[in-house]
Amino acid sequence: MKLFRRSGAQAPAYLLLSLLFVGLTACGEVTNMRRNSNLQDTLMHYELVMNRSNFVAAARFRLPSAKWNTQGLDRFQLTHYEVKQTNPADDGNRLERDVLLRYIDRYTMREREQMNREIWIFNSKAGQWQLDGKPPVFR
Repeated sequence: MKLFRRSGAQAPAYLLLSLLFVGLTACGEVTNMRRNSNLQDTLMHYELVMNRSNFVAAARFRLPSAKWNTQGLDRFQLTHYEVKQTNPADDGNRLERDVLLRYIDRYTMREREQMNREIWIFNSKAGQWQLDGKPPVFR
């Protein structure tokens, strides 16, 4: 006994609508997965650049409004970069990290440390994560 009767033309339409709904739902999840993957890649590359004390390359990760004057930073050698705390935003477009930086001043041969707050923002126009906020100040 059939409860619902569909003509031959309606069955493909229902199937098409169902597939479209599933496809659109998956599309949003794929976008979030790509954004998260992009974030992990960006953070990994940034940490690598910072651990090599390549401050000029690290400045390229920053938003244009949060420029970092890297002049004179060649006298500092980063010896330790450790993420202490991570706070993602609810919307998935912002991430705040507290980072411990240890570095040596090559002129005085003294090691110092400081906490730095990194604010990562997803730039939808550029399709990438960029660093905002104050850059670390080495003294």
